[in-house]
Amino acid sequence: MDKFSANEFIENFNKAGGTISANELKNSGLTAYNIDTLTNAGTIERIRRGLYRIPGKAHEMSELLEAARMIPQGVMCLLSALSWHELTTHIPKEYSLAIPIKARKPVRPTYPPIQIYYFASLRYSTGQMIVNVDGYPVKVFDKEKTLCDIIFYRNKIGQDIVREALDSYIRNKDKNIQKLMQYADILRVSATMNKYLEVLL
Repeated sequence: MDKFSANEFIENFNKAGGTISANELKNSGLTAYNIDTLTNAGTIERIRRGLYRIPGKAHEMSELLEAARMIPQGVMCLLSALSWHELTTHIPKEYSLAIPIKARKPVRPTYPPIQIYYFASLRYSTGQMIVNVDGYPVKVFDKEKTLCDIIFYRNKIGQDIVREALDSYIRNKDKNIQKLMQYADILRVSATMNKYLEVLL
């Protein structure tokens, strides 16, 4: 802990919402030995591999925030994004996160459950937005981009979920059909999207 003071050490935890990863601790100046020493002394508590907190810290991250922190490049997608935008009644069993197709394969934690999707450059970069989760920023695809993605993955997602999501979107006063079709054109799902919309509109 020679590189920074105890106050800075505590501040790092506060900025991270009460929990902090081993990599973040090392970037702050700690060695693996320092981390083990602090853990053994009870100064910090290991809550799972690579993630620590200060014992008794009241504020803990939500599962979603933990999942996002575990996969820094991850963008909430597909069923997780649908659920965030309240476009489905389906309750996802895992957190769906998209990363660039050429990204290094991340090490997934045993908990929370995370499903990784590798998106091509255009699919990954289109429609990203930042949402607030317990006071911290998390990346998620917007409604229109998410709908295009579930069209693309419709055989994996399920036709019932696709129809429910599109129906919910169409009934939403904030819908933007023009934006939806622009994304559909960019992501080459416009023909399939039109078929669904012809039935629902």
